[in-house]
Amino acid sequence: MMTHVKEAHPGYPIEALLTKRWSPYGFAGRDAATEDLLAILGAARRASSS
Repeated sequence: MMTHVKEAHPGYPIEALLTKRWSPYGFAGRDAATEDLLAILGAARRASSS
């Protein structure tokens, strides 16, 4: 089985293990609507912390 390794270069210091994390999701390269961002941040604010 072949392992997929793709290393990120975020431009700021983060944990080395996180730079090697691979995700099948990608970004579209377009701006997100303000109301979508507010909904996401509102849900995150109400999420349990543990």
